[in-house]
Amino acid sequence: MTVREMHIELEQSLNQIAAHKTRKYLPEEKDWILTKMQERLIQASLTPRTDGTGGFEINQLYADRIQPLIVSHKPLVPYIDEGKDRYKCFLPADYQYLISNWSYTKVLCEGVTPTIGSTSLTLYALRQNLSGKPTVPYYTTMSVVNGTTVTIPDDLPFFNKYSGYNKKEDVSFLVPVVCQKGGYYWERFGDIVKQGCYLSVVATDTPITPTLTIDGDDKTSVSSQVIPLTYHIGQGTLVSNRMMASKKYHSPGPQPSSVLTITPQFRSFLMGCYMFIGTVALQ
Repeated sequence: MTVREMHIELEQSLNQIAAHKTRKYLPEEKDWILTKMQERLIQASLTPRTDGTGGFEINQLYADRIQPLIVSHKPLVPYIDEGKDRYKCFLPADYQYLISNWSYTKVLCEGVTPTIGSTSLTLYALRQNLSGKPTVPYYTTMSVVNGTTVTIPDDLPFFNKYSGYNKKEDVSFLVPVVCQKGGYYWERFGDIVKQGCYLSVVATDTPITPTLTIDGDDKTSVSSQVIPLTYHIGQGTLVSNRMMASKKYHSPGPQPSSVLTITPQFRSFLMGCYMFIGTVALQ
């Protein structure tokens, strides 16, 4: 079903509007309603696990509902979080929910010396400035180049009737579209926050030149930041990152098996004896 067909169905399903007994919804109001319903459908299709392992579970019916949105076997590099005894991965810009994930790990408790590699990423922050056009409509044309190129209105959905906005602040309606089309992060990447900016991350040895053009005027305002990173090199064993539910442990004696999962020694063993070599995440 196309967006236009969903607009028609929305109008016809509301009898009072179809009968002209009340005012019609504006196109942007219809889009907002449909977007909220889409978000609720996704959330309703994901059920948090109740066995203590974390993550979400979906049955076949719910999986089929959102199958086009599920990204399988998305590789992520686990970088060493210096001084914090942990690893970190940068999630994709379009990430929403984690269904399950695995890691390649290697035991370090037997005198194994890890091999450490290093790299660096460059974060480019392109600020979304306001239009400098003196009269309405604003943002009739806009080009965002930050590694990839997004052009308004060419990259809007087919059959759109977009003709700009009457308020300069309404550029906020275009931000989600630009981020989705360009694969940009918005305002935050990891622990780095750049308010009002499209964020792109590339290898430092492959620099890019971000630009922003609004209503024919160059409105480029960009900053960059180098992020040094280290990681482990080598082969590992594929393991699930989900903790086993406490009820599945079979510990002898009168104490309940859940004691194992809250024992500090058990946790420290997991932290100190394994290194993450690579990870595979499923959205």
